[in-house]
Amino acid sequence: MTMKSIYSSSKITSLVVAISIAAYSASFGQGMVNNGAKINVTTGTYLNIDGGGFKNETSGQVTNNGIIQVEGEWENNDANGVFGATPIATTGGMVELDGAAADITGTVKTNFYNLRVAGSGKKTLNGVDTDVYGQLSLSFQSVRLNSQTLTLENAALGPGAISNFGGFIISESAPSSGGYGILKWDIGTLTGNYTIPFGTDAPAPANLAFGYNITTAGTPSSAYKTFATYGTDEYNTFDEGTYPNITAGPYPGAAWSDLPTTVNHLTDDYIQAAHRFVTDRFWIIDEGNIGEDNGGYGVNPRSEYVFKYADAEIAGPINHITEANLIAQRYNHDLDKWGDWIYGVPSVITNTAANTVSIQIGQDPATSYEDMYPVWTLVDNSDPLPIELVRFVGECANGKIDLSWTTWTETNNDFFTVERSNNGTDWEIVDVIEGAGNSNQPISYTVVDELPYGGTSYYRLKNVDFAGKFEYSDVLAVTCGSDDSEFNFVNAYDVDHSELVVEFTSRENEDYTIMLYDASGRRVLDFGGVGYDGLNKVNLDVNDLARGIYIINLSNGIRNYSKRVMLK
Repeated sequence: MTMKSIYSSSKITSLVVAISIAAYSASFGQGMVNNGAKINVTTGTYLNIDGGGFKNETSGQVTNNGIIQVEGEWENNDANGVFGATPIATTGGMVELDGAAADITGTVKTNFYNLRVAGSGKKTLNGVDTDVYGQLSLSFQSVRLNSQTLTLENAALGPGAISNFGGFIISESAPSSGGYGILKWDIGTLTGNYTIPFGTDAPAPANLAFGYNITTAGTPSSAYKTFATYGTDEYNTFDEGTYPNITAGPYPGAAWSDLPTTVNHLTDDYIQAAHRFVTDRFWIIDEGNIGEDNGGYGVNPRSEYVFKYADAEIAGPINHITEANLIAQRYNHDLDKWGDWIYGVPSVITNTAANTVSIQIGQDPATSYEDMYPVWTLVDNSDPLPIELVRFVGECANGKIDLSWTTWTETNNDFFTVERSNNGTDWEIVDVIEGAGNSNQPISYTVVDELPYGGTSYYRLKNVDFAGKFEYSDVLAVTCGSDDSEFNFVNAYDVDHSELVVEFTSRENEDYTIMLYDASGRRVLDFGGVGYDGLNKVNLDVNDLARGIYIINLSNGIRNYSKRVMLK
């Protein structure tokens, strides 16, 4: 039996307690509004709602064991999500969003069972999240997430929770647009090869399918895994501005913007343009919720990430990327640096024919926590994102100065030159130490300055790679022997986002002044006090200051010390 509406718009109202649609084919022209009725679509029924789409108002409920095809907008304003809080379909009821481009919208998310995205246009989550409790099918059409979350709730389906026939999930929303477009997947304790069919937001989307291949299941406290990605411009959202004139720090006219949540900068060295060696895309892969690394596992799984990139996102002339050199690099938001990455085969496999970079995750229990940091990108390993030293320290012992430093990772590292100065301006070589070349393990180095200057000596490391490129460490001041005024800057660091701790040594009771300058050179803090013999520690309230990089200056009237410090 075929049921055709003779109205241009059909409404099923609250006056109808329940309606059972049990026909081989039923059709509502120009849309349907369910104004509070309870509708039962029985097994074998094909219900077509074209034109104006489907709108479900308060108290409207649908039980679907057939197929509901909607060729227009889908809107839900009922708190139970149209099909109930946790929809159950005895025969796998499906909603098929067909037709041209349309929105999934409303004041409340819809809890679909099986959802099929098809037709001639993309379907967009417009201001509302969406849950799928059965299978999501992409039939040569895409679903655009905007800044919303699409959740796959059925862990039992494993990788089959997404059935893809030429369609894409379009994440592509940067934080500045209101938040990530997130695919949230209930994976549970299953193993298998999961594919998130990401694509670009273009008339013909580029294929950016991300592979999450679980070889050993973890122990979850939360079963969900969340995925997001978005592209950037060729400068990775760096405002060039007065870039050629920059001497230090992100000064006005040159600043990072639209970075992922938790990321404060793209390059640790604001002078070099390392962004030219970085793919124009970020990926966010999280164990619980976006920004909460390791939020979903008590014991981390072993898995493989497969990043797929588009040719346009590595192409010049702005990018200087050699495709075969691409590796995956992650952001360590605990240390605020791009300092964790895995070097070389078999840990990293770059397939230029398939446009993929594969990386093994959680293989070493000692580093599996760091593997779970959520933000990733791809970078040319000939010029990876700068990696800072873990530490560089010096100590006076028996008239000599023992210098030591530790690297977390090294890339094409040829050698270190240890340099010293008695005034912080003129430098001479103390020693040259061979580097490890390439390493992803902590390595410690030591050098002894047998004949240090009297009083205070200044030291720095010059790190040179195989291509001859180099960069300097921060300057270290070490006192050994006598001096008329042994007053030395030791350290400055942020604590709990509210206090700046400044440590310095003094030989006798003497006045000191601490001044803090923001990136524009404006003085934002001025503090004075009396230092005492030995190590002094000063806690400064910086709770009202914006997060970012500052220059701190410590002076005792004779000596001035300046250092860059990050307020996180």
